[in-house]
Amino acid sequence: SVCAWHRNHSMHRRVRLVAEDGSEFSPGAEEVEPPKRPSPASQDVTASQDVAGSSRSLAVSRMRAAVAASQATAKFSNLGQSIARAFGTDENSSVAKRRGSSGILEASLRPRHRKGAAIAEIAFDSGTSQYCLISDIAKPEDLFEAVLLPEWGLQEPKLLLSIMGGAGKMKLCAEKFDIDGFSKGLVEAATRTCAWVITGGTASGVMDIVGKAMKEHDKQRQVPCIGITPFGGLTTKWRAALDSAYDAQEASDFILPKVDAATARRDEGEKPETDGKIPLAAIQENHSHFIICDNGQVGSKAFGSEISFRASFEDHVTLETKDSSGQSQVPRVMILVNGGKISLHSLVKAIETGCPLVVCQGTGRIADVICSILQSLRDADLPMCPTTSESSG
Repeated sequence: SVCAWHRNHSMHRRVRLVAEDGSEFSPGAEEVEPPKRPSPASQDVTASQDVAGSSRSLAVSRMRAAVAASQATAKFSNLGQSIARAFGTDENSSVAKRRGSSGILEASLRPRHRKGAAIAEIAFDSGTSQYCLISDIAKPEDLFEAVLLPEWGLQEPKLLLSIMGGAGKMKLCAEKFDIDGFSKGLVEAATRTCAWVITGGTASGVMDIVGKAMKEHDKQRQVPCIGITPFGGLTTKWRAALDSAYDAQEASDFILPKVDAATARRDEGEKPETDGKIPLAAIQENHSHFIICDNGQVGSKAFGSEISFRASFEDHVTLETKDSSGQSQVPRVMILVNGGKISLHSLVKAIETGCPLVVCQGTGRIADVICSILQSLRDADLPMCPTTSESSG
């Protein structure tokens, strides 16, 4: 049996098909059925007709019906490719055929312990953001073809601004770092260059600063601000809210569900949820999109599990988009504010690919350590990395 779906913006069209065994799917009011096989009894056959002529006529009718049914089936099967790919259920997708494996998208996007990937929306008080819940080892090219381009409608960027830095432990000194100037400058640069801004997507540290900067200086949401977030590092309430998308998809026949952020909000007087001494995270509401990576782990040990995917995702954006001469058309710049060991790991990966690095001096921790080393090299008149620059805010 085949059930095909087509999504055109906010409109959802559903069709019914008849299986070989006679059973039907009836997901919607609009129905299209394959042509019925003509019955010999329905033909006006008289005893005087030539038997051979009747056989030829019947064969032609059956042939026409078979061709029409084949065309209808082919048409119907194309209707749901986009949403089927996104949920990892399309075993005959064009990507699967090109790669020679019918289950490639399911294997790539679907978290190992789940029945599929999920696509939904989060309704915040400030607006609606789109998200997908995928495997931490998902292939970026499959995510682009199944979600980012057809479902989210994102245009390829002209620049990628990757923001790394501190989260819950970050404390900035206003006298050493101009947060307002950083925020305004970041959004202005992203707007002028048609950039994507990538962060960790949680409501803490530099990610919260970036989200609030978007709210203040990009009220029309011209800049895609994408949070790549570890599912297991989120609070229990947030994980439950995002998990509810699975039940909603089944109940509504894959109509894009909406998660209410209010259900994940901490109650008044409720203490922040922690795993030992490490606070668990909440989603930052001013990001426009979220890619939430699930590796099956929950708690503090999940932090950093998204870094490998994020590096691959950013590499895909910058390295796979090329001009006619084969040169990359999308440059990437990594900006470091504060930061700990996870940020340091990401910095190393970025530098290995030749990514320019901007280190914000005066923001503390790893950022200040790097700036201190660079200053020591200057004082000793030793050569420095030409791709590394400092910013004092």
